[in-house]
Amino acid sequence: MAAGRVTRILDHLVAQADDLAQLVAASGGDTDEAFRLRDALTMRRGAATAQIRQVGDVLVGLVLLARRAGVPVPPASFEAAVRHLATQLADDHPGQSIEVRVPPIAAVQIGSTAGPTHTRGTPPNVVETDAGTWFELAVGLTGWADALADGRVRASGAHAHELAAMLPVASGKPA
Repeated sequence: MAAGRVTRILDHLVAQADDLAQLVAASGGDTDEAFRLRDALTMRRGAATAQIRQVGDVLVGLVLLARRAGVPVPPASFEAAVRHLATQLADDHPGQSIEVRVPPIAAVQIGSTAGPTHTRGTPPNVVETDAGTWFELAVGLTGWADALADGRVRASGAHAHELAAMLPVASGKPA
């Protein structure tokens, strides 16, 4: 199951728990127990999210090791690592001012310091690259300026270049 989907499920469960705790409190039920249970779920959600990130970080580390050893990385493993790095970027920089596209594997919206919020249609700030270049940028194996200069990255919009300050997403060292 993809990390993003798991996170959405966890968010949904926490929202449902909060709604139920509010209903119990409003009905005069055991408010303390209702909120204790809601808080326990919220804490477990945080722990689960951290574990998902750690598992993704280990996968990225394994992909790095395999590539350095000249071992062919199975496409599904590489795509999962690329998707994890994009999700991690979005988690670290929430917002909707820049869209980062790694077709056909991932597309995430991230925040910028001063960029406009994008809600629909073509975003005003877009960064697009292939999976290999994204992986190298995200783990610090290649620099933004080099990838931009040789055409491996296409950036449009006044704030698209702010992505450079958000890189690398993960260290180039295995987890």
